[in-house]
Amino acid sequence: MTRARTNITATSLPYPSLNRRVALAGMVAAAATFALPKSVWAMGDDERCKKVVASQLDAFIRKDFQGAYAHAAPVIQRMYPTSEVFAQMVSRGYAAVYDPSSYAFGRAMERDGQRVQEVFITDKSGVAWVALYSLAEFEGEFRITGVFLQKGGRST
Repeated sequence: MTRARTNITATSLPYPSLNRRVALAGMVAAAATFALPKSVWAMGDDERCKKVVASQLDAFIRKDFQGAYAHAAPVIQRMYPTSEVFAQMVSRGYAAVYDPSSYAFGRAMERDGQRVQEVFITDKSGVAWVALYSLAEFEGEFRITGVFLQKGGRST
């Protein structure tokens, strides 16, 4: 069995006026895009997650509990059926999140199919905390599914 060779030239391309270098650059770019690891493809998700966490923290700072509650995952909202009940739970168990003095983002990770965003928080007393926010996507939007808060870390 013999194979026929096909020579591709600038005139045999679907758009004859297309420069060969432009065509080659396009093919290289397409190949590089498909060769990227999944973690690089998801970089936009990291930024989306940071935006959700920052929005919730900023809402707590403004005492906009409805705004903070809107970023909680549906399962959290079922457990705490109103923004007031949710705010009470956060104020009692997560005071650094409820009333931070400042915060800064650390690493973004993926674990067990959920996004995890590390946040360094300094509370009003100057105590440093590390918060690990877990997030999952619901109907195209990332929502916060939980927060693990531990004393320590760096001050912001």
